[in-house]
Amino acid sequence: MAAGKAKKGCLILGWAFVGLVILGIIFGPAPDEDNVANKPAVADNGEPAKAISDPKSAARIFYINAMSAMRPCDRMAGKAGDLMSNLAKGASVYDAYNAADQAESTCRKSWSEVGDVTIPAGLSAANQKKAEETLEACQNAMIARQTGFATIKEVLDGDARPSKVAEATEKAERAKGGILVCAAYLAEIATIHKLDIDELNKAVF
Repeated sequence: MAAGKAKKGCLILGWAFVGLVILGIIFGPAPDEDNVANKPAVADNGEPAKAISDPKSAARIFYINAMSAMRPCDRMAGKAGDLMSNLAKGASVYDAYNAADQAESTCRKSWSEVGDVTIPAGLSAANQKKAEETLEACQNAMIARQTGFATIKEVLDGDARPSKVAEATEKAERAKGGILVCAAYLAEIATIHKLDIDELNKAVF
């Protein structure tokens, strides 16, 4: 009887690890932290972002500031994803839990910082509206990641029920979808203003 319960517990834990490996893939690998730059919410010449009047410059600084606000969440999500994807290979569940906890907190902060991103005056009225929708989409993505990691923490803390693993996976997939929508909106604004997205990303990453 006891052996049967132990076997059942191992199976449940095994499926939890399978789910976490999937989550690690969804959240993606951790980036090279040596290449991460802390970018201020100002133009290259130090001018406050709100005051930028040239449309192309306005779109450029808007993209960089929005991406920079989300960068800490992205970095911690990648770190947590790496640890979770290696749980079945012997990575510490305690380290994974701490990383997920930090990711939850960091993504909550990124949600706030995205909300603080200013929309430069240089964008046209139509693109001002697009920028507002973009910030809303990106904030939603940060919240989705935050809530996803909150559920992942429950799994790592011992709630290895298949339903909880499924919930964590669903939230992770929702977060991934939110990030894709946010990125698409930012890319649309950049493309409208004939900006090189690779060059923009280099300024962030």
